[in-house]
Amino acid sequence: MAYIARSYRPRVVLASDSPNDSDFQVLDVIDQDHVIKIYNIYNEKHQLPDSDTYTLARDFNAHNPWWDPLYEARDEEGNTLADWIDYHDLALLNTPGIGTFHRPHMQRPTNIDLTLAHRSIANHIQDWAIVDDIGSDHFGITFTINGSRIGLADPQTTRFDTKRADWTKFGEKLFCQLSPLQNELQAYSYILSSNSSLKSLEQIDVKRSYEATLDRLDDMAERYTSAILYAAHDAIPQIRLAPHAKP
Repeated sequence: MAYIARSYRPRVVLASDSPNDSDFQVLDVIDQDHVIKIYNIYNEKHQLPDSDTYTLARDFNAHNPWWDPLYEARDEEGNTLADWIDYHDLALLNTPGIGTFHRPHMQRPTNIDLTLAHRSIANHIQDWAIVDDIGSDHFGITFTINGSRIGLADPQTTRFDTKRADWTKFGEKLFCQLSPLQNELQAYSYILSSNSSLKSLEQIDVKRSYEATLDRLDDMAERYTSAILYAAHDAIPQIRLAPHAKP
C-alpha cells in the first residue's frame, strides 16, 4: 500500500503495466516530462533486486543486538539475518534501540521492522523515524531519499504543443491507463443508478458506504485526470514559452 501526500506536486498513478497482484505494485511518478517508476514488491530474502540502487523495508521478525540492543534474548534467525545483511553489502537505516512493534502485553517495543539499503546509496537516505499513532501494532516508518535535483521546466512557462501531438499514441496510452478503471466505474454507476438520488443513500442508513463511495469517486476522478496527463506527457511534446509570450 502506498500513501502519497496531497501536497506532493508530481502526479502519481498506478502504472499501466502494474500486475493484478497484491504483492507487486508499480507506480509512475510524473513530473513534467520525467517519469520515475516505483516498484513496491514483497521480497523474500533470496529475491533481492538485481541492482545496487534499492531500499528494502520489511517485517523480518528477527532479533539481534545490532538493531535491538535492549532486547535480552537473541535468536538464530537474527544471527542469520545479520550475516545476510553483511553478505549483500546492505546498510541498516534503523536507529538501534528504537522499537517498531508493540502490543499491550509487551514491556517495551521491539525492533523487527528493518529498513535496509545498498551501501552505494545509503548516504542518500536520511531522517529515519517511526510513527507510533497509526492504529497498528507495527509502527509506521518514514525516511527521506535525497537525490540529485533534475532541472524541470517551470509549469507556468510551458504548455503542450498539440499541433505536434501523436494522437494515435495518445489514444493507445490513454486506453491502457483507463482500461483497469472501467470495472470500478461500472460498479459505482450501478450503486448510484440503483438509488433515486444521493440523498436516498443517506436515508437507508449507509452513511459509511455513502462516504466511502464519495471518496472512491473523488479518487476515480483523480485517476482519470492522471491517466490523461500520463498519456499527454508520453504523446504530446511540450514547448517553453518566452517570459512575455501571449497565452
